[in-house]
Amino acid sequence: MKLTSICFQHLLTCAVRGNPRNLRVSDATTSTMKLSWGAAPGKVQQYFITYTPVAGGETKEVTVKGDTTSKVLKGLDQATRYALTVSALYASGAGEALSGEGETLEGNHLLFLYSHSFICLMLRVS
Repeated sequence: MKLTSICFQHLLTCAVRGNPRNLRVSDATTSTMKLSWGAAPGKVQQYFITYTPVAGGETKEVTVKGDTTSKVLKGLDQATRYALTVSALYASGAGEALSGEGETLEGNHLLFLYSHSFICLMLRVS
């Protein structure tokens, strides 16, 4: 009887498919942003992440291990809004995608004024 119960529980765990929850975007810079999400139920093998500029452009893809719930996206264009998805990948297939948007920052330009008597640093955000 115990063996049947264990096998049945194992089948249920493997069959569960779901989606991650609460997609959050933080720590945006001119070329990076951090994605975080709540874990999907069941035995997740990997998370599949896509990101595409909303205004149009190439969709990029990345995967992370199933026990990971965040990823820093790098090499992004500055001042660009991205459509983001995170999907849980199971042995039995993919769960539903969690969608959201995030935006990188505009570039900062530094101007240094220098003389022997003073140094002035001016920051202009364009």
